[in-house]
Amino acid sequence: MAKDKTPVISVDGRIAIENPGSVVTDGKYIYYSYQGDGKRMDIIKLNPKTLKSESIAKKTGNGYTNLSIKGNYIYAVLDKVFGYGTGYEEPYIYRISKDGKTKTKLAVGKEPVIIGDKIYYFFQVRYTQ
Repeated sequence: MAKDKTPVISVDGRIAIENPGSVVTDGKYIYYSYQGDGKRMDIIKLNPKTLKSESIAKKTGNGYTNLSIKGNYIYAVLDKVFGYGTGYEEPYIYRISKDGKTKTKLAVGKEPVIIGDKIYYFFQVRYTQ
């Protein structure tokens, strides 16, 4: 069985993240969610000086996307549907502390944008007959 390779590499002192779904930084750490090759990943906190990383939010379903950062929190969308390419999604917006100790579900929706103290996002209404 082939060993999974790390999605983070350092080339000439520069950091490259292969197939990131979303990347944000607070100036000290890099936070990212890896997507690619049919894989979905937790939210990872990376120290760019040492290249040491840790998971701060475990994924379920299709993983995290749409990362944003404000203050001591990361805002992200977690699609709780298992299985890529199903044509169905169940996205939730979460607020996760940068240390990973707290995770709060804020709303059903996707593509959040933070402006001041407000979060704007898309919400899809499903009609059934």
